[in-house]
Amino acid sequence: MLQLAKMQERKNSLRRRINAWTIVQHLYMPEVSAIRARADRAASDTSAEIAPYNLPLHLPSSLPARVPCPPTLLEYEFKLREAQCYEALDELRDHLRLRTHMYKYKNKNIVGQRANTRCQNMIYSVQEKVNASATTYRTARAALLKLSSYSVDDEGWRARLLTLDEEDIRPLKEGEEGESEGTRTLSWIWKVVGVGGDSDNEGLQEGEYRPSLSPGDDLTKPPFQHYGSNGVEAGPGRCVSPRRSCFCAKKCAGFWHFWTGMRGGGISGDSCSQVCPAMRRRE
Repeated sequence: MLQLAKMQERKNSLRRRINAWTIVQHLYMPEVSAIRARADRAASDTSAEIAPYNLPLHLPSSLPARVPCPPTLLEYEFKLREAQCYEALDELRDHLRLRTHMYKYKNKNIVGQRANTRCQNMIYSVQEKVNASATTYRTARAALLKLSSYSVDDEGWRARLLTLDEEDIRPLKEGEEGESEGTRTLSWIWKVVGVGGDSDNEGLQEGEYRPSLSPGDDLTKPPFQHYGSNGVEAGPGRCVSPRRSCFCAKKCAGFWHFWTGMRGGGISGDSCSQVCPAMRRRE
């Protein structure tokens, strides 16, 4: 009963917020008021009540072509839908990583029918989230297609936000059907730069640098001092952000300090500053 009461309270809160929003919407889009009035009259003839999360918002992309709309509002929704696509892809990647981890954990640790059934139900719930994120992306991209004529970067977003097919929704290490180990291709969803990413960086947005250290290596020379002025450098040891660069540098310095300590040596000064030039500039 308590859960039902909380759900009803949230529904009422959502309906009040939508009602307040529609008042503002009618000021900027007076044509929508007539559309909403006709929909309300049609709904009054039926006894079924529309849930607040199913109420149409009548955004510019959902309006008929004959209904005029200010260009500024069309541009605003375009930016909203574009960000929604990137956010849906981020969520989709997170859910795919979680599903892969759960499959590995299930195959390695779960024994027995009861435990397998419970784990499978959890995997099914994650799969539902994957499907929901994919649906959100497709809906937002369909709105972008209708609003593309009002975009100043029409070709740019089409090259980044591709059509999401079912075969594209696959984990990071899984190729297309029929591909061998040596010819495996990466799905485009893992190559898209997010909203907060650097649009000049191509490919995966998170690199890993794992240098092999030995007590005789000099940390002030390559390959350990490989970070550029902005923490980015091309090559096998590429790190794509200063934060990631400093993280890798701290790991290198920590291992070096441990090994030299075991041999009776040590590192003088700040370990991270010796390895990471970006950190020295901050200091």
